[in-house]
Amino acid sequence: MEFFQKIYQWIKGSGLFQRVAATLAGKAVESIRDLALAVVSELAAGNLTGEEKRSIAFSRIKEAAIREGKEISTSAINLAIEMAVALVKEA
Repeated sequence: MEFFQKIYQWIKGSGLFQRVAATLAGKAVESIRDLALAVVSELAAGNLTGEEKRSIAFSRIKEAAIREGKEISTSAINLAIEMAVALVKEA
């Protein structure tokens, strides 16, 4: 796990997040940021595998985006989930 934390810290310090945020995917992630963080936080305490949590989080976020009339790509949802997981683990 320490390996991934080092990669996260490197990416965080490299300015990659700022460059991604300026893209269309980054803007889509920003629009679902709070939802992704809420869903990931809720699932973090559960007794599910990581893949089960990811699948449930993806479905919930996708469904909420559709209800809100947002067209969010699969990659943007996955990115939002990964960023939310990193934030939850860092907290």
